[in-house]
Amino acid sequence: MPTLIINGEKDRDVPLACAQKAHECIAGSQLYVLKDCGHWPQREMPDEFNHVVGKLPGCLKLTMIACSPALSLVRVLRVVKARDRATERQ
Repeated sequence: MPTLIINGEKDRDVPLACAQKAHECIAGSQLYVLKDCGHWPQREMPDEFNHVVGKLPGCLKLTMIACSPALSLVRVLRVVKARDRATERQ
């Protein structure tokens, strides 16, 4: 399933390193980093955020996955693997 990860370069809640790790672990994913942006790219840079998301085919569903101390990367990867298994069954 196509995955686009959008992360603010200066995000202190979800550091760029976390987004980069998720990108490495999700095969075929794309990582887009918004320069000089913090934790809420859709609020801080709505035009650029909407431009990037607008390039996605209309049939794709967006799923937001956050990687933070409360939601470890291991749990995120479990969600991704479960989603991929469900997609394969369809």
